[in-house]
Amino acid sequence: MRAYLTRKSFWARVYKDARSILGGEKCEHEKRIEVAYGSASQTMSSHGRGEVSVPVGGAYVACVKKFGKKNVTIEDENNTTKKSWETQQTKELAYKRYKEDGTHILDHTRGKRPPLLRPEDIDAWNAHRERTNKRSQLRKSWNSKFETKKTESGNTEEKTEDRYIECRGLRICPERRIYQDRDVSSARAIAGLRCLTLRGKGHPTAFRRANYGI
Repeated sequence: MRAYLTRKSFWARVYKDARSILGGEKCEHEKRIEVAYGSASQTMSSHGRGEVSVPVGGAYVACVKKFGKKNVTIEDENNTTKKSWETQQTKELAYKRYKEDGTHILDHTRGKRPPLLRPEDIDAWNAHRERTNKRSQLRKSWNSKFETKKTESGNTEEKTEDRYIECRGLRICPERRIYQDRDVSSARAIAGLRCLTLRGKGHPTAFRRANYGI
């Protein structure tokens, strides 16, 4: 992913697609393409717990090189991952519930972590973990809480707190009753916020910081 997002050909494709949407060859002379880039790109780490490592800074530099510094604007992306752009309400975390036949259904919660396994789902969860050898491969993330303790023999062992598996790239908008790609919906919100800024309007309350306007 690092090589892909920082590659010139990737941003060249993005630029080509943008020009095509805006009118092809005429776009270069009659319309300016502006990229609204999320502000977290300037400060966030390239990796997080349980997340795929991404070249945050490198991707931004490559984008600027292709579109030009004057055409890439940093936009405050406060709450764009947390809140729905369409309803401005809080999106909920999605997780998987496994069934005895190995299939799964999606569920959601208002909490920051997937809930603990329900008694009626424990057998299906254990069967799933056995099939996929999850016990040895499970990432130490929100899905399990690991506690280390010493046994009477002096050895250490880990105790896990079993929770459902979070769908990290997925969120649900309860009001619209639809699941959304977390990053795509966030990008749409950032673009919307930039459009409001260009029109001289402020950010909606849901996306404002505590010190907004100071």
